[in-house]
Amino acid sequence: MTEDGNISIGTDGRARAGRPFRFFRIRAGEEAEFFPGAGTRLRYANRDVDTLTLPLLPDGLVRAGDAVRVEYLGARVFQGTAEKIVDMHGRGDERVQTVTCHGPWGQMNRLVFRQQWGFKGPNGQISFSSPRVVLNQTALGLHQSMTETVREICSFAAAKCGFAYADANVAVDDVLLPLDESRDLTCASALQRELRFFPRKIVRFDYGVEGLPAIHVDEPSGADAAYVAAIPKTARKYEYTAHPVRCVDVYTAEVDM
Repeated sequence: MTEDGNISIGTDGRARAGRPFRFFRIRAGEEAEFFPGAGTRLRYANRDVDTLTLPLLPDGLVRAGDAVRVEYLGARVFQGTAEKIVDMHGRGDERVQTVTCHGPWGQMNRLVFRQQWGFKGPNGQISFSSPRVVLNQTALGLHQSMTETVREICSFAAAKCGFAYADANVAVDDVLLPLDESRDLTCASALQRELRFFPRKIVRFDYGVEGLPAIHVDEPSGADAAYVAAIPKTARKYEYTAHPVRCVDVYTAEVDM
């Protein structure tokens, strides 16, 4: 299994000696281990939401806003927040819930990206944060490389969306793309917009590090990510595009006013 794949987890809801996966609910700073039902699934995605689906949970075991951490053989492989709850009522007083937890990309889908703008007024320089953005441009109005633009987006979103950011983990390309003006872009949309010409670049979160998950934007080497390399795999599935994108022709028209 690679970074963009699935882990199927089958459990019977009871504690077992030597179980490889462990699940922890975090509520108001307090942790409690729990045992999910059969069919629990953890899915990693590139430029999309990492999701943990927990079916057949007792009512209220995991509530909206709770955090859930998953460990495999003692190493953390996922941490996210409960974002969707499906409440199912059966005959009598039977009631179970299916809870879906999202990784940091889920919050990036809701956070609007803002840039610092400034102007000189009678009282001097004034700066303010604005949802009107110009990708590939610095705060001084100069051209900015693609790598620096992606770093700007990740740095803005990190603390607000619950992940760790470091310049060393973001290596895209030093090309200068055309200036791209937009309004009310979410952080996730801004990243997708910036990377749309580079299909081989991936965005993933490393949950195995100490503290918050760390965002990585790079080109995969082909090897499994460290946090899934040790998981036993009985089968692999590879999907190939019949006509892969090898290059993108970008044309910019200049108009004299």
